[in-house]
Amino acid sequence: MITQRGTLTASVTHEPTAEERSRAARVVASYARDAAELTELLDMLGLAASEASEPGSAPDQIEQRERAEVRARRSRPLLVSELAEIFAESDVAARSGTR
Repeated sequence: MITQRGTLTASVTHEPTAEERSRAARVVASYARDAAELTELLDMLGLAASEASEPGSAPDQIEQRERAEVRARRSRPLLVSELAEIFAESDVAARSGTR
């Protein structure tokens, strides 16, 4: 049984402090898949990557994650479909007109 008790509202009683904004930016960075997504999410929240001022901050975490992904990709053989996708996105494909 669902009952309605009234309208749920949230009110902000103060502007977030620099520490709260920094913490929020770091949390967003921990969930972002790449730098582009991080930028988009921070923009939505009215935050900037520069607000994540502690070591291991948003840009550092994204950069470390991307480097780890590159290392993981380099250590395994490519599938033919992956190789074809890399070629299709390359400058060689653009110059040869196969794009």
